[in-house]
Amino acid sequence: MLDLRRLIERVFRVRIRGGWFLAPALLIVVAGCSRPLAGDRLNDEAAVLLPAAEERIAAFQLSLLSEYDVELAVDIPKDPPPDLEAYAHRLMQKKRVGSLTGAARGVLLLIDVNGEVVRLEVGTDLEHVLPDAFVSRIERNQMAPFFREGRVGDGIEATVELIVAQVAEAVAGSEYVVEDEKEVSDFSTGGGARARTPIGLPQDRPTPPASGREFPAGSSPADVMASYVEILGLRDGYPYFRVYTPATRAFLASRLVTPAQQDNEHRRLMAVLDRFGYVVKDSLAVARVEGERNVPPYFFRRGRTGWMLDLVAQSNSIRFDHQNRWFVAESPGEYAFAFR
Repeated sequence: MLDLRRLIERVFRVRIRGGWFLAPALLIVVAGCSRPLAGDRLNDEAAVLLPAAEERIAAFQLSLLSEYDVELAVDIPKDPPPDLEAYAHRLMQKKRVGSLTGAARGVLLLIDVNGEVVRLEVGTDLEHVLPDAFVSRIERNQMAPFFREGRVGDGIEATVELIVAQVAEAVAGSEYVVEDEKEVSDFSTGGGARARTPIGLPQDRPTPPASGREFPAGSSPADVMASYVEILGLRDGYPYFRVYTPATRAFLASRLVTPAQQDNEHRRLMAVLDRFGYVVKDSLAVARVEGERNVPPYFFRRGRTGWMLDLVAQSNSIRFDHQNRWFVAESPGEYAFAFR
C-alpha cells in the first residue's frame, strides 16, 4: 500500500510538515476523488516496477478518476493463463474496473511479462476515446520499443502517460462525454487490443538518418523549429542531426525516443506552430506559445554554423504536472531572460 503523504510529496513536489497542506492543483486530485482507488488497481506481481514508478502511476490513476471520471487498473501477473484476452475480460469483471465511475469508464492495462504480450481492455463507454487503432498504436509504437530494450517498467509508465494524454485531448476536443450515473453490470465487452512485445532484445539504434534527410543548423530559431517538427513527422530518431546542439545529440543518443512519443509531440506542435513567439538575446532564444501551458517552451542556441535546438537546457528546466501543464522546475540559467 502506497503512503499517500509520500506520494503527494514526491509526485507534486510539495513538503507536508506537521499537518496537511495541499496546493490548489493537488486539491483537485485528492479532495476531488471522493471514491479512492481500490488497492488492487496497481498490481505488480512480476515486480517490474520501481517504487518511484509505482507512485507516479498511482498519481496518474488518481488524476484520471478525479478529473475525467476514468478508472485505470494496471495488472502485471506473475503467471497469467495462456488466453490473455479471456483472462483480461474476466479480470475486468472480477475487479469491477470502472465501478468507481459514473458508467463503464474503466481501462485495464494487462502485461504478461513471461509471454511478452500486452493487452489493453477498454470499457464500453470509453471505446470512442480509446479505440482499437489507438490501443494498437501505443502498443506497437510505444511499449514495444521500451520492451525491446528490457525497460519494461519504463514502458508501462510511459504508456500510462499516453493514455492520460489521450483522454485529456478527447476532453479538450469535446469527444469525451460524461454521462449521468447509471447501473453497470458488464464493465467490458471484450473491446481492446493485444500486441506481442518481445522483451530484452537489443534495440536497433539508427546509424544513418532513417528518412535519408539532413537537417543542418538553421538561419533562425523559427527555421530550427520548423525542421524539428518535420523530423517528428518523419519519425526520424537519428540523434546526430546538426540542427541539435552537441549536448542535445549526446542526450538523444543515450535515450529511447519512440514513434508514439514523436507522433504525440508532432501533433501537439502542429496545432500551435503559427502561434509561437520567439524571445532572442544574443546567441540564445526561447520559443513560447502565450497562454498555452500544455506546450512547453523550446530553447535554442546559436553556434558557428547557425541556430540549434537545445533540448538539454529544456529538459533541465521544464517539468510537467499531473495535468500535463509545464512549469519551470529549476532556474533556467542563461535562458532566464525569457521567463521574467
